[in-house]
Amino acid sequence: MNFRRRVLGGGLAVLILASAPLVASAASGSAAVPVSASAGDVTWSVAPADEAGPDGRRWVEQELDPGESVEDHLAVRNLSATDIEFRLSAADGYFTEGGSFNMLPSDQESVDAGTWIEVQPSVLVPAGEVRVVPFSLHVPEGAVPGDHPAGIAASVLSQGQTADGTAVGLESRVGFRVMTRVTGELAPVLAIDAVDAHFDSGWNPFVPGRLSVSYSVENAGNLRMGASSTVDFSGPLGWGQSTVGAESIADSFPGEARIITVETSAWPLMLLFGSVAVKAEPVDGIAASVPLPTQSVSYSVWAVPWPQIALALLLAFTIWAFMSDRRRRRRKLKNLLEQAREEGRSEERGGVADAATPRVASIVSAAALGTLLLIFSGGTAAYAADADSGSITIVVDITETEGTGPALLAATGVDMNLVYASLLVAAAGLSTGVAVAAARRRERGHRTDSPSIRPPGSSSQPPL
Repeated sequence: MNFRRRVLGGGLAVLILASAPLVASAASGSAAVPVSASAGDVTWSVAPADEAGPDGRRWVEQELDPGESVEDHLAVRNLSATDIEFRLSAADGYFTEGGSFNMLPSDQESVDAGTWIEVQPSVLVPAGEVRVVPFSLHVPEGAVPGDHPAGIAASVLSQGQTADGTAVGLESRVGFRVMTRVTGELAPVLAIDAVDAHFDSGWNPFVPGRLSVSYSVENAGNLRMGASSTVDFSGPLGWGQSTVGAESIADSFPGEARIITVETSAWPLMLLFGSVAVKAEPVDGIAASVPLPTQSVSYSVWAVPWPQIALALLLAFTIWAFMSDRRRRRRKLKNLLEQAREEGRSEERGGVADAATPRVASIVSAAALGTLLLIFSGGTAAYAADADSGSITIVVDITETEGTGPALLAATGVDMNLVYASLLVAAAGLSTGVAVAAARRRERGHRTDSPSIRPPGSSSQPPL
């Protein structure tokens, strides 16, 4: 026969593949869980009951002292058209990561409340009928106070095939949970462990980064309870403080742990400081008989603003380059202006010197001529020169005396008028040569000078 399962409410259903890892599922709701099928399939349900039949309970809850025992019942209903012998079993219970209740598969050994339940190994249920089966629950001496989950189920074995034709054995289970609270000191304890914070700054400097905080919440006490948690964070001096709610834990048994991850946006403030706060919550809307704890753990994570740093460096480089180019241009302009001023001053000095050269040459020539006249005439001479106009006036008083140069030359028959005329011509030629040399030198200086920038209002001409 082929078997298929469907969970319509509470209870639990488990499908076992003998040749593969166990596949299990469970649900909460009504304890009667029919497993429907097409023609030829088996359909059945299992529910808590009293001696007369199903009593409407979703699951069994007992509060017992260590060493105490209790009798209870389950009802198996065969909804198929064939008489079926169902296998009965009990095992430890647990909550899956998704928060659903389940019981350990048949190939795993129970170590807690699953071993406290005793039930007959099987029951034959005629088609369309219900059979009530008693079971007992015995709490051993020395049992730890607190909540202990277990499950009890009726299963059907069958043969099937995988996609490649391999034959496998199938065990389909339907059952309900059995919750036992052992009396004694109840200690609800939450433990937060393995806090791991990570920050991703992204690449866009104009949007916040992503903060991811993951942590483990363990029910470290002996009481079944849920939990709610929050994650807060802030930068240095409390900048950008924010609180984010995390996924709540609807139900957990003692010893179970859940990993919770919170992701939120946060600005990179170099270093983020935060805390994870977890508060225990009662389950099934029933107020706890003892105060429930609140636990918190601090964390920190580097949130380096890499995109913002890159943008700041780019802006700083741009400003530096602009200012450097501006200073360079100003320095260059200043140097050109200074060079132009220096050239202007040099031209002014050169112009004055060039203008004065012919006049000075005339004065020098006249002075030389006067000196020669004095030497050769043995007389006296007076001369006055005007450097500005370039003119010179010479007054010579020649008195021939015996033994002087002119007297000697006259004694030899030399014409003294010719001597004096030669001296005057020599002096004039010397003066003209000096003036011509100065003019040529000034002309060469103008040809070799490079063009220059002169300040507004400056002139290369000497001042008048």
